[in-house]
Amino acid sequence: LSQAVVCSTAIVSVFANGLLIILLLHKSGTALGNYRVLLAIFAIADIAISLFDSWYTPMFILGRFGFVYYGYGSLFGKSLLAKYANVIYSSTFYLPFLLIGMHFIYRYLSLSSHELCDTTSAISFFISFIYS
Repeated sequence: LSQAVVCSTAIVSVFANGLLIILLLHKSGTALGNYRVLLAIFAIADIAISLFDSWYTPMFILGRFGFVYYGYGSLFGKSLLAKYANVIYSSTFYLPFLLIGMHFIYRYLSLSSHELCDTTSAISFFISFIYS
């Protein structure tokens, strides 16, 4: 049952975020400015996380000192992806929180009409995304 739920949410995520990317690429929205790049990064990251989660299917076990998790998809896998799947899951679990933090900083700078927001380009957003 959990595999069906995770796969169905992954399908919805791919279609919805794919539609967002298509709209961002084909519609001219000068009012969005650099915010389009941040929205595109959100959408691409969400697609990647959803597809990975649909393969990984995280399972949580309550231990004595906290939760222990493993992935059903990586349990018997011999590939390099299966070997490092727990590390990838941990990293991608916190990625949306990082992106939301970047979103709040961007919104603050744009609402306060800060000069840093005017000089910030899509390249600096991409570099900060890769760095984090």
